[in-house]
Amino acid sequence: MNYLNILERKNDRTFVLKATEDYVQNGKNLLKKYSEISSIGLGPDNIFTLFLEPGTFDLGNSSLVLNKTYVDIAGLSEVNKTIITSDIGTQSNGTINQIVDYVKISNLLVKNTNISFQSPWHTLSLPEEDRLYFEARLNLLPCAYFQNFSPGQNFGKTTIENVDFITLSESVQTMRIGTAYYGTYKNVSAGKFSFGFYGSANGNFINCTADSFSFGAFGGETNGYFENCTANNWSFGSEASLVKGIFVNCKANENSFGVDATTNEGSYINCTSNW
Repeated sequence: MNYLNILERKNDRTFVLKATEDYVQNGKNLLKKYSEISSIGLGPDNIFTLFLEPGTFDLGNSSLVLNKTYVDIAGLSEVNKTIITSDIGTQSNGTINQIVDYVKISNLLVKNTNISFQSPWHTLSLPEEDRLYFEARLNLLPCAYFQNFSPGQNFGKTTIENVDFITLSESVQTMRIGTAYYGTYKNVSAGKFSFGFYGSANGNFINCTADSFSFGAFGGETNGYFENCTANNWSFGSEASLVKGIFVNCKANENSFGVDATTNEGSYINCTSNW
């Protein structure tokens, strides 16, 4: 099969990285090849795409640090997704650690398999309702996908498409908590506390799925566009400060869609909730 035809990418520089049965060596090859790519001269009309064959790329205790603009990472198959996995359990880090905008990630299953890290609230003596204390720590937890930018910044030019984020521990998050999700997300799945919990969800979210406390819940703003998205309880701007997003054909369970938000001016079109 000619996988390159699936993605229909035109006028891009490309490199196809092979996947062998040696998962650890695959991971080393991925980190090495990415470090060798130069972003000099790249731009919106001149993007470098690093394609990964279907298989597993094990990064060990390392991260794939996305620090090059206009360099995309894509699995070659939309169905047989390429797996990128790591056992990283350090704070402010993730299997994928993105520190620049203008990046596209697609056709991947991204896993953080760490089970030894213990989140700070497990040993806290302060009451759980002290939100400021918790929020300062929640956004540092290790993740499968860690958006690593400074306050006031956002990754509005980032696209994530056909990607699953998975973790094996409640202390390790699928997506970074307490941050602003701009950009475009299509066919993305994640767990609890995803897509802007304790933060904001102001991007475009199409066919995305998450567990409870997701899509701008308990955060500042939920002003994005949401279409055919599904979540569990307390999602889609519940207890947010401001909800002005557009929600089309979205589904959630109880206490969702701006419930208990300070200001709920969302537009809800054919949305359903069990609450």
